[in-house]
Amino acid sequence: TSGQTLLIGDPLADPRLPTDTYAATFVRALAVAPMHANAALCAYWAKPGEPAARAVSVLETIARVAAAALDNARLIEGLEREAEQRVVHP
Repeated sequence: TSGQTLLIGDPLADPRLPTDTYAATFVRALAVAPMHANAALCAYWAKPGEPAARAVSVLETIARVAAAALDNARLIEGLEREAEQRVVHP
């Protein structure tokens, strides 16, 4: 991915997406905000058309905060494991 938010105003007409996946759903627009190389936060709309700039901004903010929270959780988990090893094997 480019690291930029992907905006799709009509997933049924976008050649990058499997139309079968979206045809039977309410989804007629979507935005995908990257969090990490292998994670993203998606939002869906029932009306076709590019999502509003404000909605995209909120989605991107939530994605950044969620990515930071995941990173912090991983760091804390690693520190806890390290501390546990020091207690068990001084």
